[in-house]
Amino acid sequence: MKFKIRCVPEDFKVDEITSIVLKKRGSYAVYRLSKRGRNTLDALEELSRQMRIPFDAFGYGGRKDRHAVATQHISICKGPAKNLEVKGARFEFVGFAQRPMGPDLIVKNRFSIVVRDLAAGEADEALSQASEAVRHGYPNYFDDQRFGSYDPLQGFIGEKVLKGHLNGALKILLTAPQESDDAAEVERKKKLFDAWKDWEACLSLARTNEEKTVFHLLKKKPGALLELLKNVSRNELSLYFSAYQAFIWNETVRRLLKEKEKGPWRGYPGAAGDYLFYEGLSDPGQAYFKKRDLPTMSAKTEMPDEDSRRIYAAILSENGIERPMFNKIQLRQAWFKTFDRAALARPDDFSSSKDEDELYRGRSKLTLTFSLPRGGYGTMFLKRIFSERERPGGSG
Repeated sequence: MKFKIRCVPEDFKVDEITSIVLKKRGSYAVYRLSKRGRNTLDALEELSRQMRIPFDAFGYGGRKDRHAVATQHISICKGPAKNLEVKGARFEFVGFAQRPMGPDLIVKNRFSIVVRDLAAGEADEALSQASEAVRHGYPNYFDDQRFGSYDPLQGFIGEKVLKGHLNGALKILLTAPQESDDAAEVERKKKLFDAWKDWEACLSLARTNEEKTVFHLLKKKPGALLELLKNVSRNELSLYFSAYQAFIWNETVRRLLKEKEKGPWRGYPGAAGDYLFYEGLSDPGQAYFKKRDLPTMSAKTEMPDEDSRRIYAAILSENGIERPMFNKIQLRQAWFKTFDRAALARPDDFSSSKDEDELYRGRSKLTLTFSLPRGGYGTMFLKRIFSERERPGGSG
């Protein structure tokens, strides 16, 4: 069952609740960032350019995407005690702190989401499933937002870099279609893909100054792949690594679920693999998953038990990943940094209302309000409650 959100920006609100301690003095100025139509990193990068300060001076917790009206706290090392502003984002000065803002200071995120264009029966079923999801929790998957750099045809940039396939990484960067591309741009990138390594032909297709610079250099020095990829910013490369880590983590959880539970199963299509949900978790499943944290992939990753170690090792082997690869990465701007993530998400402070949809006559809308711990995706809760029961014999 598909759902419709973000019909207007105010339909999707998220407020970051933090434990940062504000002082009258401190090395770090703290701001409440309110944004609309901007993602966190873009807003900070523009402020960095505007203020002429290094990006490293900023501290932040979550990376809120542009498709939300969001508030969060950020810090600036030795920042000014005044309000700041860039297009689509306002930074309200709220005090000082003795340390920078970081992910560890996020307590939870509070969501208010309007889901629209529903038949009355669909709304009622979604509310029933929401009750089950609040009661039993659901797999704490990384959602599609994490996989914006994934190309279904070519794969993950992070995987290419990890395996030393620099040509493949650069090819994805320059030829993979983006969500914002129009039909003409998609077609141009297809031609770039087909012409790849014919640098003269690629140069004739180049549109941006960056593309022209890349293909001019490759025409003169076909082996300049590493030189070019070193120009990828640390933040951008970190996102590419995070996307591949998220893919491996999701698959680990999915396989653990299939092994530990018998179903029935529900599913929802995803950008980098479908999401698998249980309807109710057995007592053994609750005992295993309830307080289970699983680390993301890195050279130092150690899974917490025999079953997760076995499944994780099998996934790495199937994907051609070996531990020594992490120490041989040629790009040093960023690295695969491991962190623990709860296997299950469980919303709290949940409330809901069902009303007539003023945008779609004769249809219903749901307003869902709930909180999730740090790292939880509000959109994954929606995928859980709008997921569909798998037919017997389904692939799962």
